[in-house]
Amino acid sequence: MSMLGTSASPRSRPSRRRHAVIALCAAVAFPVMPASAQTAPEPAADADISTDIVVTARRRDESLQTTPVAVTAYGEALIGTRSITNLQDIGRQTPNLQISAGRSSNSIGFVFIRGIGQADDNPSADPGVAQYVDDVYLGRLQGALLNVNDVRSIEVLRGPQGTLYGKNTIGGAIKFTSKVPGDTLEAYASAGYGNYDAYRLAGSLSLPLVTGKLAARVSGEYVRNDGFMRNLFDGTRTNNTDRLSGRFMLRATPTETLELLLSIDGSRDRSDPYHGFLTATAPTTINGLLNRFIGPVNSYVKPVSGDIWRGSYDAQFDPALAEFAPPKEDIWGASFRATIGDEDLSLKSISAYREINRKRVIDADASPFIIENFADHLEQWQVSQEFQLSGQFADGAVKWLGGLFYYQEHVDQVTNGNFFPGLIAVNPALDQTVRQQLGLKTKSYAAFGNVSWDINERLSVTGGARYTREKKHITVSSRRLTTGLLFFGPLSNQDSFNDFSPKFEVDYKFTPTLFAYVSASKGFKSGGFNGRAGPFGTLDPYLPERAWAYEAGIKSQWFDKRLTLNLAAFYTDYSDIQLQVMTVQNGNLFQLTTNAGKSHIQGLEAELTARPTGWLTLYASGGITDAKYDRYFDAVRGDVSFRKFAYTPKYNGLIGATIDAPLRDGVSGVLDVNYSRRSLTYYDPQNTPSIAQPAYGLLNARAAIKIERPDMELALFGKNLTDRQYIQSGVSFLDSFGLALAYAGAPRTYGIELNWRY
Repeated sequence: MSMLGTSASPRSRPSRRRHAVIALCAAVAFPVMPASAQTAPEPAADADISTDIVVTARRRDESLQTTPVAVTAYGEALIGTRSITNLQDIGRQTPNLQISAGRSSNSIGFVFIRGIGQADDNPSADPGVAQYVDDVYLGRLQGALLNVNDVRSIEVLRGPQGTLYGKNTIGGAIKFTSKVPGDTLEAYASAGYGNYDAYRLAGSLSLPLVTGKLAARVSGEYVRNDGFMRNLFDGTRTNNTDRLSGRFMLRATPTETLELLLSIDGSRDRSDPYHGFLTATAPTTINGLLNRFIGPVNSYVKPVSGDIWRGSYDAQFDPALAEFAPPKEDIWGASFRATIGDEDLSLKSISAYREINRKRVIDADASPFIIENFADHLEQWQVSQEFQLSGQFADGAVKWLGGLFYYQEHVDQVTNGNFFPGLIAVNPALDQTVRQQLGLKTKSYAAFGNVSWDINERLSVTGGARYTREKKHITVSSRRLTTGLLFFGPLSNQDSFNDFSPKFEVDYKFTPTLFAYVSASKGFKSGGFNGRAGPFGTLDPYLPERAWAYEAGIKSQWFDKRLTLNLAAFYTDYSDIQLQVMTVQNGNLFQLTTNAGKSHIQGLEAELTARPTGWLTLYASGGITDAKYDRYFDAVRGDVSFRKFAYTPKYNGLIGATIDAPLRDGVSGVLDVNYSRRSLTYYDPQNTPSIAQPAYGLLNARAAIKIERPDMELALFGKNLTDRQYIQSGVSFLDSFGLALAYAGAPRTYGIELNWRY
């Protein structure tokens, strides 16, 4: 189970290279085609077909098919078969989920579910989709684009999850659950190699230390590649990956009703910044000065429809940013989970601490000149504590859960912006260099409860609520980078935000394999302050976003569970949307974040899996997100409610097939092929055409030979096999600096891997 985050050959390479790759995958696939499978004995697949998928969307173990939540679950086997190695792979296969690598970093994740998320990595902005690793909330977008290694399952919960998961789950939540130490010896090793000198090494070891009482597990992964873009300034490769990560877990079970789990994890990332390319310029005053006195910036424009993988310009090293080089990102965390009791009454405590230390250096104009270079150093720590008391009575007919949650976070960021230094010689008044310091402190408290009552064998009702109180304090100051003179500040402000998030749900089991539900739930994203406030602006707070979602779903299985069909329809009232707009403060015009929008979002989701034979699985999924602004006002453009949501394709879909056939005794072949597609996607609220991505699709495949003894697997893998050019993010400064940049998605990637298990 692994795939390298590698790059692929540029368009300029001969087409025979593409044909060779496809032929290579086909060569491994041929032995497992149905014709061969028919000569081998049919496996006893019915046991596989009837196996229920267990999810924890409602903070307890339940069958996916009887959980009244729109959730997509990926177990260990599925993760391996489909070559899922990072969070972006999940985004391409889940209905109405859009995930992009953040601008400037391949570890920042811009995650959107049903049109709701966050694409601003400033520390003052909170995510709109929450991520959890082993029930621990990750508070920042930095480091959120997780790799997948030694994971038991990944669950994507769509729609607001405010009652059970709290703040910043207004769009939904993504849960990673790691494998835990057990009572048997387990070992795993994986090695892979791909194009552009990409390789991945991974492994894990689980050891019982005291039988039935104490066990340990250690896992690690190293991924690197040369990158798929080229710096046209000096010929070096960019957008590379160089990441080392690991985890240690110690599990104690002193009694049958007591479990203690200690987990320590960390990652060391030395990847270069994720560079973009210039897609458009505008005749602003600043842009005119740049072209006149610095160089022909406009000549370096490369449209999205052009050869986006040919490369981009990353200017020579900027001495003004020396203290932030080389870039790095170090993340570590520790958690301690204690659970005592049984199904009738159980108490769980989850204590956690996490820390981020990141430096990055960015060329924000993608030209060979020093025009917009900036760098920052972010340090963040967070501590969280959660208590859950749960149980059941009336012979299990009533299940309940109550809890308390506390979260504290400190963020400090220093940013150097060496903007337009060449213009200072023309006129010192044009000095736009800055050194900004930002500090943010957050404290959040919550109490929550949830009760489900099985009125009879078929009908159940659920009600829950959560109350959250949060306090934030921010400080911002700025000096000129060239002179050290105070530019503005220090400015500071603090405010408190409260929210009450209820949920109501009714579900009905028509038959053991036909389940339906309707629900109404509320979620919110925390309020905050403008971390980019200027000298004449103020740090006035903006309110939390809020969303009420109404959902109806059907989960069904047919033909002895050979066909699974799950459907969901939703309607969301989304208010107080935090958007960057041109606004007036103290008589001056600024682009600031404010509660500028109100909208309604409606859509559909479908997931289908068919197993017509023991060796063939067909699957498909799709989503529609129809998001419309009811109100969106800009001080310059007026009513702009006609705009489309950013990072929200209206249509998305996946279709694929898996063949798993025995070849001979102890040997089997597995082939998975899938094709995902997204419709037109805008990457900023202004719907800038030059950074919009037209509809596109990606073809992926993986072919493997499995040997039972020893438990080994040899596989070939490939992504974007048709070498489709596309962008996966963008940013526009056309109204101010006169520039717009896009960030390319990965081209064709392919390689070979060897996996071993004990």
